[in-house]
Amino acid sequence: MKTCTKCGECKPLSEFHRDSRKSSGYRASCASCCRAAHAAWYRTPHGQEVTKDYNASDRAKTLRNQATDRYRETENGKEVRRVIKARYDASEKGKNVKSKTLSAYKERNPIKSAARYKANKAVERGVISKPDSCESCGKHVRLEGHHYDYNLPLSVKWLCRKCHNDWHKENGPGLNGD
Repeated sequence: MKTCTKCGECKPLSEFHRDSRKSSGYRASCASCCRAAHAAWYRTPHGQEVTKDYNASDRAKTLRNQATDRYRETENGKEVRRVIKARYDASEKGKNVKSKTLSAYKERNPIKSAARYKANKAVERGVISKPDSCESCGKHVRLEGHHYDYNLPLSVKWLCRKCHNDWHKENGPGLNGD
């Protein structure tokens, strides 16, 4: 037990921040009093100026980016990103941007677009079958049709996104895609 120098209450050590510079190994004031003091300081003009300067610093930006990246890797972070993306995709702006992007891609890559269209229509008509799992790793996820040669639009290998990206990293673009 330790008595806080600010509020005067006797509290367990777990209520105090550690401080190796102090003989007791803990700060003199309890954590709640420290939080209140910091909050009051941040509201002062000097505290706001120091905070603004720090937030604009490269170190603060780097730390924020690292924290954001770590959060995005968590399940909760991934779910939040999915919800935000779905909301954006459903908005008028999202639909317009997607439409423009798709049109521009089709103009830049007419052979690839035609091969994709033919492969998708063949799957719809039952001419070719799409398996339930990735042909490379066997995972049961959403599959992408990979064309080794875009002049053969019905010659497709069905891969998960990871395997598809790995294939292109290792082998480059498919043949005749330009």
